[in-house]
Amino acid sequence: MSKAKYRVKNWSEYNKALKQRGSVTFWLDEKAIAQWWHDTPNGKRGRDLTYSDQAIVTFMMLQAVYKLSLRSTEGFLNSLFNLMNVPLKSPDYSSVSKRARTVKVKIPRPSGPVAHVVFDATGLKVFGEGEWKVRKHGQEKRRTWRKLHLGVDVESQQVVCEEVSLVNVGDNEVLPTMLKKMGRRKVGKVTSDGAYDTKECYREIARKNAIPCIPPRSNARYWRGDHPRNDAVKALKQGQLAQWKHDTGYHQRSLAETAMWRFKSLTGERLRYHSYNAQVGEGYVRVAVLNKLTRLGMPVSEMVR
Repeated sequence: MSKAKYRVKNWSEYNKALKQRGSVTFWLDEKAIAQWWHDTPNGKRGRDLTYSDQAIVTFMMLQAVYKLSLRSTEGFLNSLFNLMNVPLKSPDYSSVSKRARTVKVKIPRPSGPVAHVVFDATGLKVFGEGEWKVRKHGQEKRRTWRKLHLGVDVESQQVVCEEVSLVNVGDNEVLPTMLKKMGRRKVGKVTSDGAYDTKECYREIARKNAIPCIPPRSNARYWRGDHPRNDAVKALKQGQLAQWKHDTGYHQRSLAETAMWRFKSLTGERLRYHSYNAQVGEGYVRVAVLNKLTRLGMPVSEMVR
């Protein structure tokens, strides 16, 4: 059986969006310039902040998009302000490194109810030797990772909730926190892989009045009562789990994996900051970058017959 072929229906619009991704004015817009300075007193001891959270986030976005170091990003911003003849100055790299631990990141998200959310997690490198040295001499103990957890809206393909955690935190432990982050927004359906097959995850999904779509583990047993999970367990025991996945639309979970791929290909696989709190801030900023790029335009594909 030959593999299905697809073509992009909206190539003209998507091509324009791809070009716009590299536009400096898209990332350094009028809103960012207008809110560059911090003009609200802290109400605490010590000197007030000079730069707003918007300025720090803009700095970190440019760093992620153009894959620059902290010092290079400072020089890049200052040169832009000189060319634009704008009376602004870039935050110095040491200030950004400190403020990244506490910066408040406003992530653009789709509004209104979400019909279907898919969840997944991936690892992000923190520090360590390059891939060649690992292959040649083996992996050292100090090499470590952080985990990025994403909840993706199937319709818009934008991230609606996110979390950065230590590598030893299970995916199922983070799902309740991510669902709570969505507040009172209505969710129609929640899809995730077998790592989320726990009673706590099902309880949180039920609190959102959403339909769970989670494949059971290989040794799963029936739960008491008329539990929605029991249909999947029945399909597993009858050898019809593949058909259950097809009927429930489980394969749409691949959109979460696609979002992970876009995240890494656009902003990199490695976190640049050293402290954990700064790494969390960096992760949120890069999710904001991903959503801004997704809003520019996405390809719409159709099967070629």
